[in-house]
Amino acid sequence: MGKTKNIVNYKQKNALLYGKNADQPELSRLGQELLAAGRLNDAIDFFAHAQDNEGLTTVRRQSIEEGDVFLFRQILRTTDEEPSEQEWRSIGERARSLGKWQFAREAFRMVPDRKAMDEIDSLIAPKKEEENLADQAQDPAL
Repeated sequence: MGKTKNIVNYKQKNALLYGKNADQPELSRLGQELLAAGRLNDAIDFFAHAQDNEGLTTVRRQSIEEGDVFLFRQILRTTDEEPSEQEWRSIGERARSLGKWQFAREAFRMVPDRKAMDEIDSLIAPKKEEENLADQAQDPAL
């Protein structure tokens, strides 16, 4: 992970993105390097300034594969596109499979899928009755 620091730091990023002579192919290349290094938020910025729709699409797919609502929303803001219900559902399912309960719940809220939201809610905060039963099983004196 130390290698990622050599790609671009904060000051370099600002100079490259907001400088007068922004070189789109170079911004796109740096976006690819940042993507490969796992710096997805930075990659989005570089792809957006390079107007690299292919790069943005790659990050969009990756955000769905990772069940990452935050990253997906960043892409939506950048591209000004409307997500499909299937994309939200895919994010929710993937987030659920990865144990990212809050992301899963938010994705299912966007569908909307009340049943899936209730299932996630039960995972986040089990009902009191379940807690009492679990306590009794551990301590028969209760």
